[in-house]
Amino acid sequence: ALCHSNDKAEVADEVHRALKLGGLFIVIDGYLSKPINELAENELLAKQLSEKGMVVERFELYDDVKKTISSKGFKSIFEEDVSILLLPSLRRFENLSHKVLFKNPFFGRVITKMLPKDFVNNAVSGYLMPNLIQNKVACYYITVFEKM
Repeated sequence: ALCHSNDKAEVADEVHRALKLGGLFIVIDGYLSKPINELAENELLAKQLSEKGMVVERFELYDDVKKTISSKGFKSIFEEDVSILLLPSLRRFENLSHKVLFKNPFFGRVITKMLPKDFVNNAVSGYLMPNLIQNKVACYYITVFEKM
């Protein structure tokens, strides 16, 4: 859950301190795929709503996070974009969010009054993430870094 850290350099420093030489730092996380200035208005809004729902201050570009970690004494030895592999699960979240919150407005209002705000916000993220992935606004990567 590196995406929840507001200071990835500090996290990388601490992981570097704790690992032995040759130790592995494995990160499986979500990122922004496009720079913010390249996002259409609706993509930017969907990104912002997803960040809020997932309690992430801001999604960062994958390459920026990779550079930050690498600058702290790590070498990337493996990376794989697994976004497409997550789509079936993300589509299930999307369908569930649609059924619970959007398909029946009365039930959706009742749910939003009864459940914690963070739960409802997360449901909105579940509704938006498949499209952010499919439209290449967001991505998920597995990256393995080795301590140098």
